[in-house]
Amino acid sequence: MDIKLKGQLDGTESARQILKERELPIIFMTGNSDIETKKRASVLNPAGYMYNNNNGTISILEFSI
Repeated sequence: MDIKLKGQLDGTESARQILKERELPIIFMTGNSDIETKKRASVLNPAGYMYNNNNGTISILEFSI
């Protein structure tokens, strides 16, 4: 789930809505590796994070077990 979705809901809020209906592992993808972005997403206990850089390549994978 991209954290920065276009539209009314961002990725964290979209994931929150999905998790209300169904228990699924969520992996967030973002170009923002700042602490505040990760804090917002971490309250949902995601299965992991994928950080990408400006040219679209994934630079860091972080998964919880």
